[in-house]
Amino acid sequence: MEAALAISQGGTFVKWSANIGRVYYIDTELEAFDFQARMKSIMAGGSYEPDSGEFRKLLLRGTRSEIATLVDKLSVRLNGQDYDVIVIDAIYSLLGDREENSNEDITSVGVELFRLAKNTGAGVIFIHHFSKGSQQGKRGIEKASGAGAWGRFPDVCLAIDRHPQDFCYNFEPTARTFAEEKTYVAKRTNGLWQVQDAMKVEHKNGIDLTDFLHLLVKEGNGELSPKLWKSLCASQLGLKSAGAFQKRREQAAELGLIEQSGNTKSTTYRLAHGVVFNPDSGRYEKNGMV
Repeated sequence: MEAALAISQGGTFVKWSANIGRVYYIDTELEAFDFQARMKSIMAGGSYEPDSGEFRKLLLRGTRSEIATLVDKLSVRLNGQDYDVIVIDAIYSLLGDREENSNEDITSVGVELFRLAKNTGAGVIFIHHFSKGSQQGKRGIEKASGAGAWGRFPDVCLAIDRHPQDFCYNFEPTARTFAEEKTYVAKRTNGLWQVQDAMKVEHKNGIDLTDFLHLLVKEGNGELSPKLWKSLCASQLGLKSAGAFQKRREQAAELGLIEQSGNTKSTTYRLAHGVVFNPDSGRYEKNGMV
């Protein structure tokens, strides 16, 4: 979203200056209120002006959409509109009957995105999530959740993950034919990026509380029983030890990040009141404190 705003207003995304262009942004995850709130936050941090007319959005949360059908509709809707960039955030919601782990299916997604670019004359940016667990030792194009084809068909891949240092992130660009870009670390404070030339790219080891709490937020409408939460941690994070699960749960409770409800037979856990995800630090925080 921040990169799209930079393009629409000729701004800078981390260290890359953008040529101004028209952006069509498709969001599959956020309600209108959440989208607007996040936009306002990014605008305030990056000193962007309100919508200049170069940024248009399409919100698809709660709709049954599939990439091939969407490309057909957009090819008609955006024909002759001179859009420079189309953003799809996030692509997994548009797979339809395709399997995320199938190279054949994901290659077909790539074909549809190329068709969208050709039909509209716009560059296409899509967002895809990493696989669960540690990304240490993987190349940027190998971190995508699912089939290897996710990293093979894009012309440029930008992998962004958390650095062990608070508020810092690793940036790893990989290009097919464009000039090579070196990996680097950038720090995000109050909505602004600062490249840290003296810092080396490093990856966090193991599973931290953020990964642990992400499952609580994204599964089960934000509230899970201990049994289901533990099962999800085992299948999605590789956290199979009951002791390791309990240790992280106790740590989250001690920090005031989660709260328990129900009785012994029907206990559930959810984020504690006032706890939110801070995109600057990459952590869940309560009242501004980790």
